[in-house]
Amino acid sequence: MFRPPPWLPFIEYVLMALEHPPDMFVSRLAACCTMLFLTRSDPELLRSLCHKWAIRFSRDRATLVARIRRRAQEFQSPPIKSLSSNDGFSNLPPGPKLCDPDECVEHFLRLVNTLVPMYFSWNWHRTEDVININKEYEVYVRQNILPMCMSTDPEEDVSDEDESFSIFPERLSPCSSEHIFGFTTKAPGGQPDGETKGGSLNFHRLTFTTIGNISERLQKSPNGLVLVFHARFSAKSCEALHIFEDILKKELLDPVPTVSVVHVVAEPELANMFNISWFPTIIYVPPLERGDPNHSLGKEGRPPSENNSMEIISSLSVRSDKSTNNNAFRMAVLRNSGPSISEALYGVPSDPGSPSSTLHGFCTNEEEISTIIGKGDYRFYPANAVITIPALVEWINNKGLSRPRTKDDEDCVSRIKVLREGQKFRKCREMVSAIVMLRQLQCSSVEHCRLVEGEAPVFIFMGGGMAAGKSTAATALSRSLWWEKNKADIVLVNADDFKVAMTPWSEGAKTMHESSTRAAEKLLVRAINQGRNIVFDSTMMWRPFIEQVMSMVRNAHTTLYQQGVGYKENGAIEEYFKPLEPRSRPLANPYEVRFLAITVEPEIAIPRGILRWFSTGRGVPIPMQLRSFRLFAENFERYIELVDSATLFNNNVFADLTKGELPPVLAEKTEEGMLIHDEEAYALFMRHRHLNEGAENNLELYSCN
Repeated sequence: MFRPPPWLPFIEYVLMALEHPPDMFVSRLAACCTMLFLTRSDPELLRSLCHKWAIRFSRDRATLVARIRRRAQEFQSPPIKSLSSNDGFSNLPPGPKLCDPDECVEHFLRLVNTLVPMYFSWNWHRTEDVININKEYEVYVRQNILPMCMSTDPEEDVSDEDESFSIFPERLSPCSSEHIFGFTTKAPGGQPDGETKGGSLNFHRLTFTTIGNISERLQKSPNGLVLVFHARFSAKSCEALHIFEDILKKELLDPVPTVSVVHVVAEPELANMFNISWFPTIIYVPPLERGDPNHSLGKEGRPPSENNSMEIISSLSVRSDKSTNNNAFRMAVLRNSGPSISEALYGVPSDPGSPSSTLHGFCTNEEEISTIIGKGDYRFYPANAVITIPALVEWINNKGLSRPRTKDDEDCVSRIKVLREGQKFRKCREMVSAIVMLRQLQCSSVEHCRLVEGEAPVFIFMGGGMAAGKSTAATALSRSLWWEKNKADIVLVNADDFKVAMTPWSEGAKTMHESSTRAAEKLLVRAINQGRNIVFDSTMMWRPFIEQVMSMVRNAHTTLYQQGVGYKENGAIEEYFKPLEPRSRPLANPYEVRFLAITVEPEIAIPRGILRWFSTGRGVPIPMQLRSFRLFAENFERYIELVDSATLFNNNVFADLTKGELPPVLAEKTEEGMLIHDEEAYALFMRHRHLNEGAENNLELYSCN
């Protein structure tokens, strides 16, 4: 989507992306749902309002679609003069009842969940402004919009009589959504009444496909049907529409199929039927067999099965009852390449005079659609294929049987961010550090367990960039036999614990950081001198400090230590620990040093850190967070040399910790040496060494590389 300015709140960002006009009641419901989803403060209220939204959406869908088309007409160049009354805005009856309101809600929440990391992937240099404006809007929604939405029946239309650009007062909205989008680019569609050399019309424009007209689209497409599932917030999707416009203008397709746009935010049933998980999703549907009363689709040969990049669905089971479940979406890191080309691209007018172009006269039921759709071979344009004119023309002219050129990074599309079942209506969990989580799992017994005679004390480094997910590594530790056996005697050290105990407003951030770090060092020295088992939670970004900790731990069985002067004179002096005296009675065994590490891509961690800041009021500057990732990767292999054993978890892969799952082990060090289990993922981790600490958004993360 476009780059949101730092003063634009997430709620308005979502309404723009979902094409919800601010003056409509359905938009106010969506605003409340968005606020509750972002804050996760009241899951049951979120559930209730989401279902209110679904009911209101089903009644207002005809109006929503008409608004989209009217905007396309107004900003078309040259203006569309031949739209039928069926494409107009007024006198449209309510749209069809949704086949399953629960799935409509799921579709809505998936889209909102997708927009969260996209929104927080911008304006990193203005993070405090972003957080402040969202706090201000949260308060306004809770006080002024939420009470009305809670008390109003969804069947009651309380929309404003006049259209407006924002649901918020002018003092809160520095600029209208129309001004933000700009309408600076012409919408696709071209000259609708252009003539051919022979004087007859042959200009093939993009059309709409809806749940109401898909049956007729299939029946009236003798050369096949190309469906483009389009989303307003995907710049890639907008670019694809421009490309299709050029293809049709230049008449490059032979034979010419019907090319039709499915506006996903207004068509949850079609998105669910085709299991859409990225934008743009481009599907080729072969033409119907002639003479078949059931309109079954032609039985064309399928693409070779060895083509792993092609995603083929040979039989789509359309939902006919609530018990039918949707297939799981593929997991991927969602990337957005930048501002969208034009908001007018999100509404493409259909053929003039076509009564099937709107929801008006909707009469096709799901059973008929299932009969038509469920028999065909559907060729999905690969998600990692380049979207260019030559590639699309060759693929469509070959009826989806050719193999377009692909890219390894799958950056050709924008991915839907998967929303797992347990995430929909879950209260926001308390943000605690890995050490705090472990402390909560420790024994409450006053008496400490003593080391078993002959056993070596254990020192565990738990490291990773800020917001990389060290609590996941802590979960892995808490399930080990060593933890169960020794948890009552383990000393947990983390400087953040001391930050929490301090009064932030009484000291500057730098002073507070120095004080908390010194307090953690003092606890660490005392625990080592006592020969205790220790878990040390750290970003491990400063190599000289970690090396001194390592040296102290390695010699702790024979030597007592004390704190040094620390970091002085801009690094001219770095003495964090220094020997005090020899032990009068050496420890039976030296420390065993273990390393639990975690990695995640920064484009995931940065929005996660901003959300933590928004929820708790505590956060770190983005440059410092990026620096922690860069230095941790830069020093990782040196740290591996200094420890006895190490495990690096890949937190890019989701694992449901509540079900006993853990993310996969990316690499580990054992007695046999370093073993890398996933070379590609490890290369991504090593790429962090080239991070740009000054990045203002996720597109600039490696701009200096």
